[in-house]
Amino acid sequence: MQFEDTWANNTGLASAYERVFGSRRDVLSSTSSTTSAGNSGNDFIQFEAMQTTILERQIRDMLINLITYENMPATLNTAQLETMLRQFGGGVCVGKDALGDLVILGRADELGYNLYGNVIPSLFDGSNNLLQDKKVITNRNLKGDYVVFYNKQSYTDFYSTDFEIVNHYCKLLATIKATERMNLIQMRIPYFIKGKKNGVVANDFAARYLSGDIFIALDESSDMLEKLEIAGLTVPDRTGTCQQSYKSTFSEMLTLFGVYNNPDAKKERMISQEASANNHIIEGMGDIYFNARRHAVDLLNNAFGYDIKVRWNSTVASMFRDMAVKGGR
Repeated sequence: MQFEDTWANNTGLASAYERVFGSRRDVLSSTSSTTSAGNSGNDFIQFEAMQTTILERQIRDMLINLITYENMPATLNTAQLETMLRQFGGGVCVGKDALGDLVILGRADELGYNLYGNVIPSLFDGSNNLLQDKKVITNRNLKGDYVVFYNKQSYTDFYSTDFEIVNHYCKLLATIKATERMNLIQMRIPYFIKGKKNGVVANDFAARYLSGDIFIALDESSDMLEKLEIAGLTVPDRTGTCQQSYKSTFSEMLTLFGVYNNPDAKKERMISQEASANNHIIEGMGDIYFNARRHAVDLLNNAFGYDIKVRWNSTVASMFRDMAVKGGR
């Protein structure tokens, strides 16, 4: 049984959820017949789009749980905080509401060069009435009303979002996976058959061969050898190269987010000094994210008397490393 909101559909006021869900569902179901006999698996673009969507959802969910907060009041949703930090440019205003609970008050949009000044807050409804007369808590002003969380400890990269980086790398990873899949499909059909004469028998033979029939009965009187030409195709196995490229690309993304990712690289004769140098880069990138959050938490603790701590989620970090090492397997 299916219910339909006829009035909403007729007036164009149908649920936004239905529209969004429908579009996402179409993306994921567009490759339901990817290897059917009708298209012989020639659906690189559709498979690539589906793989991109799946990877984006998985990596974004993991990324917003990569850093956790201990002793955070239940009134502040840390998953929402991390989502806003990773998705939006600028900062996130956190302070006490009218009831005295620590909550997310809105976003800080117009950031100046000085991290502690020129902050113009905005709420989700586009109004800043709640925060326009409030003071920002800084190192010099612990009697303010709210703290601005920043995703990165940077003076030049406020508006480059992590979700944009994820989208970029997911497209690259999806292309690699789609290329590997097409290589396997080509290996499955290592011959090209064409008819010398466009007869019904020749076309039927080719169609049944490509569909995977092991044995095809032929009329004894048929002269198939005169009607068909079979050209062998040299299809090298490039799946190993694709898998290694997937690992390297995934590790490159993890380096940008400060996640260790090179245990498998040592098997490729990476000397200890090179591995150590890469670790320093990863640690530096991790500090950019971690210190920005720790600074905001320290201000909250000093201003409001909390004992909040910021931690790396080792479970999520291990999952990221596994994904890099296994090459998506």
